[in-house]
Amino acid sequence: MPIWWRDLMNEYQLLLVDDDINSVDCVKSGIAWELYGIQEPQVAYNIRQAKQALQHVQIDIMICDIEMPQGDGLELLAWINEQNLKVEVIFLTCHADFKYAQQALHMGSLEFLLKPVPFSELLEAVKKAQHIINKKREISHYEHTHQLWKSHQPRLIESFWIDLLDQHLSSDKDAIQEELKQRAIPYTIDVKFLPVLVSVQRWHKSLTNRDYKIMEYALRNALEEQFNDLIGIDFQIVQQRSGSILIFLMETEGYHFDINLIKEICHTYIHSCNQYFYCDLSCYMGLPTQISDVKEMVNSLYHREADNVNSDNRVFVRNDKDWQRRMIQLPNINSWFELLKLGSRHELIQTINCFLDSWMEVERLDSALLRELYQDFLQMVHYTLKVKGHQAHQILSSSVSIEPMMTATRSVTELREWMNMIIELVLDHMESLENSQTVVEKVMHYIDIHLHQDISREEIAQHVYLNADYLNRIFKKETALSLSEYVLKQRIRKAKELLLKTEMPVGSVATSVGFSNLPYFSKMFKRETQMSPQDFRHSRQVVNQ
Repeated sequence: MPIWWRDLMNEYQLLLVDDDINSVDCVKSGIAWELYGIQEPQVAYNIRQAKQALQHVQIDIMICDIEMPQGDGLELLAWINEQNLKVEVIFLTCHADFKYAQQALHMGSLEFLLKPVPFSELLEAVKKAQHIINKKREISHYEHTHQLWKSHQPRLIESFWIDLLDQHLSSDKDAIQEELKQRAIPYTIDVKFLPVLVSVQRWHKSLTNRDYKIMEYALRNALEEQFNDLIGIDFQIVQQRSGSILIFLMETEGYHFDINLIKEICHTYIHSCNQYFYCDLSCYMGLPTQISDVKEMVNSLYHREADNVNSDNRVFVRNDKDWQRRMIQLPNINSWFELLKLGSRHELIQTINCFLDSWMEVERLDSALLRELYQDFLQMVHYTLKVKGHQAHQILSSSVSIEPMMTATRSVTELREWMNMIIELVLDHMESLENSQTVVEKVMHYIDIHLHQDISREEIAQHVYLNADYLNRIFKKETALSLSEYVLKQRIRKAKELLLKTEMPVGSVATSVGFSNLPYFSKMFKRETQMSPQDFRHSRQVVNQ
């Protein structure tokens, strides 16, 4: 039977030790031991057997004769004390020798009874022993419970903070005080806490999910060790969100917050993490605040962390100058567009990097500003591809992984890497197409994307760096059409497509394909199709019906 079950049921193990077999049998059978929580008394007829029983069974009460041939009961009691066994000892003897009694009581025995002892008197001694045992068991249970609670106290306190920050608990002072009482957390409602947010900005090594969990555990342990150096201060570490750690420093009677010392500890921690854990991180220190206002303070730390897009491995303190927002202008994206359109790779990348370098020097950037630049840049890339006649999804969807796009606005460094990658991809694609196209293919491509404009032979020739007459001759030789004839046919083809697939007015269709004069458009359309634009649209609608 497990000891904890025996203790719970108030059951006891009794050992009878006497060299007189009749005396042992008399005591064993003379009392209904099962009525007193003792099922079957153990027996021993000498010290050696008694020691064996004590070593193999958890004995609670021992009734022992003092005088025995192979060693007396006092020697056995001395051995029990040496072994630190928790046994209540009742001595029996035939001699009323006060020295024996005095020595036995001095050594910790419970009772000293003279033989023959009445069963009622012996039973009273056993009950007395049981009472003492019950008290010891109760104390032991409370001590075990306290130790168990103490070992789990950090988790219980962390759970309280998480519930408070996640708004599972009311921020009302009375409600918080009641919650602290119910959870047996040794905080008072008026005590002040200084929250510090530690946030990982990037890892310099690729991590698996398992590696990531190990690193987070290591960062937490290192943080705990660092703040253990603050003698006399209590703190609690809380892991509310992945990638960040909160530590709450508690102000006590003997300790008041030393902001400069805490900053120094944070700097030391950051340096250690850079060196041993291969990551960049920053710390964000709040202001001392009561429990009821902690959530609002922590939210301000998260907001500052989200806005830190250009500073790595820093310690930020609430109300410092670098906590304040500043008005910052976005770049002139039109100049970037012109460089991208012309394919000026080196100059464009240099211009972008130079601008982002200037942002790295700004004390306080807004993350919203980074998102705006991201959107403007993406819009510029898509427009350039449209102007060049390329499909954006053919380049970006297949070549750009999701992760860099998702993290591009996390910091200036990551936005720079993403922008440079996109520029390289786009220009590589554009140059690859241009190098693989013949002169005639380039001309056709140019005409197709400029149909809505009034384009001349000279403009087309300039695009491929040839004389207009020479270009016209080689174009007609390969296509059997002159440049102007090809432009007209492409415009009529596009007009027919718009008339069939849209509800655009005929005038708008004409403008969309490069005709500024509606009668001239109708004339050219009829010459090519033998019907007016209106009749063409109507005839196709009748056929489809």
